[in-house]
This record gives sequence, C-alpha cells and structure tokens, in this order.
Amino acid sequence: MATHCLRLADMPSPHLSPNPDELPGLRAAMRDIQEAIREYYDASTGFVDADVLAAPAKNAIAAIQVLNDLLTNQFSQKQTYAVRAGGSGVGAETVLGFKYLRNVVQHIIHPVEPTADATVGGLGLGFRTFSEWADVPNAVDQQLRPGTRALRPHFERRLRQQPVVQTLLNAAAFFASVSPELVHRRADGEWTGFPLRHQGGVRDRLHPEEPEAESAAVSWMNGRTPGGDCRVICGSFVEDSGQLLFGVTFRGRCVMTPFFETPDQVDLDISLGYRYYEAPIGDHTRETRLNDRFDAFDTVLCSDADLGTWVGDALARASSATGDDSFAQPDWWKGLLQLETPPNSQWYLTRRERRLCAWYPIA
Repeated sequence: MATHCLRLADMPSPHLSPNPDELPGLRAAMRDIQEAIREYYDASTGFVDADVLAAPAKNAIAAIQVLNDLLTNQFSQKQTYAVRAGGSGVGAETVLGFKYLRNVVQHIIHPVEPTADATVGGLGLGFRTFSEWADVPNAVDQQLRPGTRALRPHFERRLRQQPVVQTLLNAAAFFASVSPELVHRRADGEWTGFPLRHQGGVRDRLHPEEPEAESAAVSWMNGRTPGGDCRVICGSFVEDSGQLLFGVTFRGRCVMTPFFETPDQVDLDISLGYRYYEAPIGDHTRETRLNDRFDAFDTVLCSDADLGTWVGDALARASSATGDDSFAQPDWWKGLLQLETPPNSQWYLTRRERRLCAWYPIA
C-alpha cells in the first residue's frame, strides 16, 4: 500500500511561533518524538518479531500524543492549532490516527506486525525488519468512548497497514510544519536522532523533511548541509558534466562515506556553514575495527588524533582546493562515483547515503 509523504512546503502558512516560556517544554516533547522514532528504528535491526517492536512502537505513539495534548490544551495559540490539527491533510490525519491508537494500545499486545517481506538486508549491510500498523479488532473499538471511535477513519486512512516508520516521520513532519521552532536539533543544526541509518536497497525516507519524489529529494539534499562533521577533499577529476571534487566525510575521528561534489555545490555547502578541508588523510589515519556487527563494513579509517591537529584551516571556496591524490588513485574514486551516477538503478540511494552521511555501524 502506498505511503503518502508529508512535505513541509505543502503545509499552510504562516507557521505558529510559541512564546519563549512555553518553547522549552514543547521542544522537549518534540525531542521525545524524534528519539522514539530513532529507538523504534534501531529496535528493528536484525531478525525481530512483534514482541520486540511492541514497546518502542507504544513509546512513539505516546510521545506523539503528549505533544499533541500540549499543543491542544496548553499552547498559547491552541485555537489556531486546533484548526490545523483538525484538517484533512496527511499530517493532521496521521496525528489524529495516532490519537485513536493511543487510546487502544492498552488493549492490543502487538500494535505492529512484520510485513510479508519483512526482513531486508545482507551482503554485509546488516538486516532490518519492516512492519506495518496492525488492525484494531472491532471488539476493541466497541469498548472505546464515542469521541475516540470517531477518530477511527483517520487511523484507517493513514495508519492501518501502513509502514510504521514512514507514518511516524509524517507525524514529526506535521509538528515541524506547525512550528519549525519545535524541532529539537543537535549543535550542528541537524534534527536530533536523524537521519535514520541507510538500509541497502530500501527507498523509504530516512528523515522527516525528505520528500518522497526523487527529483524533489535530490534538490532537498543539495540545498542543505551534508551530514557528518566535516569533509576532507582528496582530489578532483573532470567528467562529462564538468569538474568533480572527491574526498571523505568524517563523523568524529572516523571516515564514514566518500563524497563527490561539483565546485558549485561545495561553495554552497561552505556558504551554509559546512567545513571542507584539504589535507593528506593517508598520513594521519589508519584502518580501525569499530565493532563486529557487519561482515564487510566494520573496518573504517580513523584518525589517532583530533582532526583539528592536522587538517589546517577550513576552505573558504572550492576553487582553492588542489587535492591530494596520494591517498587513492583517480580510477579507484571513479569506480565509487559510478555507484551514485545514473544509469545505476541504486544511484539515488547511494547519493542519499553519502550526502546525509547515513551509513554508520550500529554499536
């Protein structure tokens, strides 16, 4: 069954702005939603059944209802919020569907159920179990109050037999569309808990803001700063489309993904506050085993010292980079580039994984 994607640009404006004294509590409630989504996603790692997923699913449902209650009952602009929350859009109906589900989960042992092709993965990428929201038996529905039963159509349209994670992302995106100030962010500006980890071959969104349409998603990725802490440029080459800079993305002291960007894209990233460096990483990194969870990708390059001790000053513009080809030969990099270049059928997934720095071992 198709999953509808909520995009912030589709939502009515203007955004609501919480008062300074109420914002911390609302943002903390939003943080709980974001972390609950991430906890559910992490719980789905490997071959798991409904018993394993029940508790994190219920936690996410409860967190969504807590913020909805705060906005409905205590928010200074609760009347305006009530209009938005009572709408017919994907996000508003999703939140109403979760409100219904919140009132029935105490009667349901397993609110989610793995899909027929539930487990995806392999080839060193690990496995993940995908699930949908389970149906609510009529016998349970009949025990509810009339006001709660009236919400069931929203559950039927937006949650029942829909992918769990994607509907949770829709709810988070709805709250962000009501007020972007609600989003809890890390020091680097990224949503706390996101992006979710890349799963090989799976097109499902990894971020509440990510559009569903591929062309829109590419524009979204290119218009925001890359994931990870910083990037080190290792060289460049000229393709049919023009010059490309290539290098690696660091998360902490370790290399997580390669990158390939045009000089214009690097300049845009820098203008948005992202840091690019040019340094001989081969002289300062070594292969390091992070964990034993994956057969193929559990060894990465890591620096023995803080990057600040050897990367030098951040670049002001891409044009000042000359590259350090000693780390790897251009032909090796061109082989990596092909993975994120059409006609490779997985090019978008690879581009997303690298741009968001959404590949990282699970501890």
